[in-house]
Amino acid sequence: MNLIANTTVSLYRGTETDEYDDLVDTAGTPYLTREPVSILELSSPLVQESTTGEPRVIRTARMRIKATIEVNRGDRVKDEGSGQFYVVDSFHSIGNPAMINDRRVNLRWQ
Repeated sequence: MNLIANTTVSLYRGTETDEYDDLVDTAGTPYLTREPVSILELSSPLVQESTTGEPRVIRTARMRIKATIEVNRGDRVKDEGSGQFYVVDSFHSIGNPAMINDRRVNLRWQ
């Protein structure tokens, strides 16, 4: 399936140390910019918090990106349209003998 882009993203990867020698995400220089993708928010069922029993909604999103683009777990994705940052939780491609399918990437809000 070919994606129908609804935004563009920048992808960030890696860590560096700050002035206190703590590891922090590298957010200064993206390794990929202005890549057209599709990002959709997914509905999730209500879950109950274990300590209080209160119902919670867990926000998740799914991104579709070209299969030729390298994506790793832990990469950060910046939606250039909204400015929202996401973190890559998982990704997969569905096999198809006739064509290369887009990569599905599960995201969580950062």
